[in-house]
Amino acid sequence: MNKDLLFISHSSADNEFVKKLSADLKERDISIWLDLLDIEPGSDWNESIQTALSNCTYLLVVWSKASVISPAVLA
Repeated sequence: MNKDLLFISHSSADNEFVKKLSADLKERDISIWLDLLDIEPGSDWNESIQTALSNCTYLLVVWSKASVISPAVLA
């Protein structure tokens, strides 16, 4: 059986916070998908995001001043 997967949506302005958050979640044995870690160099960013969203069980949006004005987060 596949393990539940958590997609983390965030603004790049929040990368440092999200890196720490993802490390904390992984320590608690939570499987995450994070663009910073899971998009291969040279891959199509939009396609990678759409595929990940299709395969994830949960979505976490890191809500911040930067994310509420980010077109990528709002999409």
